Amino acid sequence: MRLLFRLFALALIAAACLAPAAQAKPAETSTFMLALKRGQGSLDRLALRVSAPASGRRGAYVPLGQIERRFGASRATRRTVLRFLTRRGARARVRGLGAMVVAELPAREAGRLFGKGRRTPKALRGAVTGVAPISTSAGPSSSPPHLARAEIPKRSGTPSGCPEGLASGGFTPNQYVKAYGIDALHRAGLRGRGMRIALIETDGFRRSDIEVYTRCFGLPIPAMRVFPVGVPGALAPGDETTLDLEVLSGVAPRARYDVYEGGDSQPQLALTFAAPLDAPAPRRPDVVSASLGVCELGLQGEAVAVGVLEYLYAAAAAGGISMLSASGDHGSSSCEADGIKRRSPNYPSTSPWVTGVGGTEFTLDSENRLATETVWNDLPLGVAEAGGGGPSTVFDRPLWQRAPGVSGKARSSPDVSFLGDPVPGYAIYCTAAKGGCTPPGWSPFGGTSAATPLFAGSLALVGERAKRTGRPLPGFVSPLLYALAREAGGSRGPVFRDIRTGTDDLYEVGCCTAGRNYDSASGLGSLDLSAFMEEALRER
Repeated sequence: MRLLFRLFALALIAAACLAPAAQAKPAETSTFMLALKRGQGSLDRLALRVSAPASGRRGAYVPLGQIERRFGASRATRRTVLRFLTRRGARARVRGLGAMVVAELPAREAGRLFGKGRRTPKALRGAVTGVAPISTSAGPSSSPPHLARAEIPKRSGTPSGCPEGLASGGFTPNQYVKAYGIDALHRAGLRGRGMRIALIETDGFRRSDIEVYTRCFGLPIPAMRVFPVGVPGALAPGDETTLDLEVLSGVAPRARYDVYEGGDSQPQLALTFAAPLDAPAPRRPDVVSASLGVCELGLQGEAVAVGVLEYLYAAAAAGGISMLSASGDHGSSSCEADGIKRRSPNYPSTSPWVTGVGGTEFTLDSENRLATETVWNDLPLGVAEAGGGGPSTVFDRPLWQRAPGVSGKARSSPDVSFLGDPVPGYAIYCTAAKGGCTPPGWSPFGGTSAATPLFAGSLALVGERAKRTGRPLPGFVSPLLYALAREAGGSRGPVFRDIRTGTDDLYEVGCCTAGRNYDSASGLGSLDLSAFMEEALRER
């Protein structure tokens, strides 16, 4: 809830003089999301058909405008809801490809209509499936993990960059692009040109920080735009968005980055995820990267927002957009209740329409090739941080999640993993001291918050090659990943690097330990992204 201020001048004319204008009491308003009745089941079937290689229709993506017309709320439903709200003084607008109406109205009227915030008015019960209040202020965002320089073990491999960046002790772009085969894509001339990546963020960044970073490592300054969503303006700079942008710039420096900044509650996130899908066609993304999440146990009471989010994720899949989310930095125990850590993975990495990205730790040889790679877990260093993962408590295992090692009836996350360990971490430049960058300047950062944009940038490179050769974009990539794992069997083939050691169990909850093939600590493992591109674009 926010206060909107309107200044009134009330001219009080007396017989002898004009009294000073008086200021009216601020008008209090409330904002609500009304989830509209829509065709989710049919959309899910379409999204699976165009994403699964075995369907024979992989890559036959549908424009988002058509998705909205076919699966969003009908025109009659929209008219009914908008008319009802506007007649009661609301400013209302359909958002999220026809999934919801966002309404701002006087708080007193909101109380009469929605009670304490979640009651659906009787007149709308055939058109609205639920109501949720939206706070229009940005809440505090979580910070990606990093440790003080004195605590960082020595970096392996051969770094390259400016002296200040090297002094941070973190891995440099030349190292992680070599480790994961991204350098081969760069040598092929792929830098992300013509690709657009949307970042879903709950803090902001300083452009000057990104410029210092790119100069240090000889990278072009990326094209970046900020779009505030449900907040008055760009958010205060912080470490999360800075980390995402700097890792991205090392992988896909010529892509366009659209940074959507909003709040961190589930209704607010529904607004933020909707924004790039609702954008004009030229600004719609090819990849969406979200370095955020909430433990699934924290979704209680959020069914309305989660329903809208699942519609948006399925719409993105049907439209050929890759949707990625970090699996979290607190292992398999991301929830706490009554002072006890509870086993729970993070949403939206557990969504059936989102590719969950976990975290590893690695060592490199002198040529920056992977020497070892294991599940990220810093508990031996006295820090309770690890890559997130585990079986979902909300979602059933989707049809596409079949591969050696996959078991159980629940959706399991992550799907793949990349470097996440902040020890020694990624070399990052950030001066937002109040936003988590302490000390300000060069410092090592990590987390699945870094692994996610690394994979997002890599998918942008694959998409660039796809566009050049007239092939479909990677789109929702999870069904393809699991299909490749099934084809490779126990050998895993050239695409996957199986992570067989380590655990993300921080509090002895019994989950999860890496092993042969798929596991809930590392997913399918990490990828050789050059080999993955060849398989992703292979004719089937």
